[in-house]
Amino acid sequence: MFGPTRVPVLSPLSLQTSNGFNPLSIGIPTFWFDASDLGTTVLSSDRVITWRDKSGNGRNATQGTALNAPTLSVAAQNGLNTLSFAGTNGVAGTCLNLSNFNTVPFTMFMVNKYNATGNSGIALFFNGQSTGITPTWRNSYGSSTFIQQAINIDYGGPLYRYAGLDAGGNGLDDTNFNITNFQVPVNSLGTLFMNGIAGNNTDGFQFTTSGVNFTAGSIGSYNQIPSNAPFTGSIGEIVWFNQILSTADRQKMEGYLAWKWGVQTQLPASHPYRNFNIYAQPQLNPVIQGTIPLPLSLGIRSWVPTAISDLNLWFDAADTSTITGTTQVTAWASKGSISTNVVNNTGSATSGSARQNGLNYINIPAGVALQFTCALTSTSNRTWFWVIRNRTQLSTTIPTSLLTFTSATVTGQDENGISRTGTSTYELQSVPNAFGGNFLRASIDNPLNNVNIYSTVRSTNTALQLMAQNGTNQTLIENLAAGNFNPNNTTYNLSLANRNCEYDCFEILYFNRTLSTLERQTVEGYLAWKWGTPSSLPERHPFKQFPPPPA
Repeated sequence: MFGPTRVPVLSPLSLQTSNGFNPLSIGIPTFWFDASDLGTTVLSSDRVITWRDKSGNGRNATQGTALNAPTLSVAAQNGLNTLSFAGTNGVAGTCLNLSNFNTVPFTMFMVNKYNATGNSGIALFFNGQSTGITPTWRNSYGSSTFIQQAINIDYGGPLYRYAGLDAGGNGLDDTNFNITNFQVPVNSLGTLFMNGIAGNNTDGFQFTTSGVNFTAGSIGSYNQIPSNAPFTGSIGEIVWFNQILSTADRQKMEGYLAWKWGVQTQLPASHPYRNFNIYAQPQLNPVIQGTIPLPLSLGIRSWVPTAISDLNLWFDAADTSTITGTTQVTAWASKGSISTNVVNNTGSATSGSARQNGLNYINIPAGVALQFTCALTSTSNRTWFWVIRNRTQLSTTIPTSLLTFTSATVTGQDENGISRTGTSTYELQSVPNAFGGNFLRASIDNPLNNVNIYSTVRSTNTALQLMAQNGTNQTLIENLAAGNFNPNNTTYNLSLANRNCEYDCFEILYFNRTLSTLERQTVEGYLAWKWGTPSSLPERHPFKQFPPPPA
């Protein structure tokens, strides 16, 4: 449990806000794909073979054949990454496959563009197998009079089309990024909105039952066949809710997507978010509707890191049951999936004599060495978090060495530490022991006497790597791809005796994969609220104003 900082409670009356609207401000989507989130795209070379679902429902989009997968386009739209699809009908194409699900009614949003007008490729497809319903999201359908970004529903032969319009009421046929929203209720007509403008319903169709079994879902083609009506263009984001959103919530989503992807000028003049950036404004949060200070004795549940998969190591100084010794810490047990203990090697680290936000931490004087032994999975994709406070000023000649994971090969070593590179300049570093290559370095603020949360994401794909201080991504000075760890039992150093700085160690976490942006921010929020530093998070951090809700 956290200390005396605020913990989440449910309340019908709340002024609790988060900074920056996102789909979770409305509720939990059925699925949510966001190309701007580096942690959601799993690559094979330059091909995205898995697009992770950010909703928490695990409906990931995958492609088993790398050559049939889309590519990642870095900073392609408004500085954000997109997925690029390409193909020739009947010859070749790219797509990602979706798992089956039941959902009617629904509200669906997509941000995408076609590379050429008159393109009939399908950006999003589902087959309502149990009823013969085949809703497809496609471009111009074989005729110049059919406009781009129509929704076509094939029901036993007839084609029902919902046509999108531009601000002048004309058919929308361009190569810009557009926001498409399609709402389908039960027993009434659906409605298509393009950039916040309602389209025409050519013919009509009504779902007469809820729980339609949607199968063969595909992003970028028909029926999970890459060469069948392949989409040629780019996709930024897809969000699907298993409900009909209110007009206010629909417009909030349109505003969020428009400002995020830089297409707000395509919203109509009357749209409430045409000139108001909801993406950067505080919003009420319906999941955590209030926070009040409550004592630990009440047993209020908190979010815990094990809610995220692949947590291999978790050293938590607040949990004194994991620590043996006070004037000399002789063992500190990991609460992660790998069972190991940090043990004393040189000097004496202490525990139990001081508190941060009411919680215990471990003090490690200069010259003290701690270490542990375990076999980390041989992977290049990994995410580190550590919370420390430097007690003494750093030397400009040698870094604070924290988490020095040595192994048999130079490329697999991580030495996560802080260096003072000049009189008033500092770097966060993740480098191999003995400095053999594979560096990741970033400039940071002066760490002296401040509790800092550091996040390091390493990968073979340099586009996915990042370093953050208190939730703010830092500018990378050097960005070389990571190597694999030695999979055998190895002795790792938590600190080294020849490092000349005293520091307090609060918590360390190691995940055996690249976390998504939302997952990383959730851990940062958990650590900030636990150790009493939420004010250090950036203004637009999703957990600046409240801690993560219980999983």
